[in-house]
Amino acid sequence: MIAPCTAANTRGDTQFWQVGADWTVSEQWTLAAEHLQGRSGMGLPGAARVDIDFDTTYLLASWLWRPEWRASLRAEQFRIVDRDGLLENNSDRGDGVTASLFWLPNEHWRLGIEWQDLDSRHGASPLLGINSDTGGDVVRAEVRYLFP
Repeated sequence: MIAPCTAANTRGDTQFWQVGADWTVSEQWTLAAEHLQGRSGMGLPGAARVDIDFDTTYLLASWLWRPEWRASLRAEQFRIVDRDGLLENNSDRGDGVTASLFWLPNEHWRLGIEWQDLDSRHGASPLLGINSDTGGDVVRAEVRYLFP
């Protein structure tokens, strides 16, 4: 099992810490998790500024079905808390699920398909006259050439 932990200050207005773990349960199964939490700000000194807290967490299970096939399932949640007190509320929170299937027919090609469902609730939506519960589903297909 690998479990790194990181703290960072970007020499600006963003500071965060991160912890993650990766566990190879067997030759076929891998589990992973990560959490990131911090604070960020944007704007010119003396002017109105953006000031937010943020955090996100994910859990992932990945199954190597055969040497050339891999299936993965990921669940995640995120949150932004607007702390600046300006007119618009930039708070946001949500969760999502991603399922993917990849096939490596040889050492140079990877083909995949991925489905993602996201549910998000944005604090400024009522101010904009739109539904605060947003999100949706997306399906992506991938064809990738891997250079030697």
